[in-house]
Amino acid sequence: MSPEKLDATRKAYDEDRRVRAFDGKLKMMQVVLADKEIPAIMKQESAYEFFTSVKSWRNEVTIRSVEMSGEYEPGTYISRISPTPILFIVANKDTVNTADLALKAYKEARQPKKLVMIEGDHFVPYVEQFDICAKAACDWFKANLFF
Repeated sequence: MSPEKLDATRKAYDEDRRVRAFDGKLKMMQVVLADKEIPAIMKQESAYEFFTSVKSWRNEVTIRSVEMSGEYEPGTYISRISPTPILFIVANKDTVNTADLALKAYKEARQPKKLVMIEGDHFVPYVEQFDICAKAACDWFKANLFF
């Protein structure tokens, strides 16, 4: 988030909490929109293409979810979850969860861990690279889950 939007965003979160506390109403926000000038969660063209291709999906999320996602910092804990097995499937052109941050987290993670690099952006594991990613995940789960 750009610094100039921080105050307005905090005020929107405060207002959302106030409304939820007194009225119980959930305020929603669009996830993707064709018009990049209107506020939405994801501005990437690939996000718009992916989400609008999904047949039964509502293009909205609660403001509370947006606020809480900003507080999610897995990098803070990555070195402390060992010995939990962790598989990183990293898209080299990801513009949502950038590859450089994912690779930094992988470096900081302790064993057991595995890295699978794929070609493409954030959404290719779900479509174009699905078979590669699904096989990597299944193989990892078979090797690391106890039945």
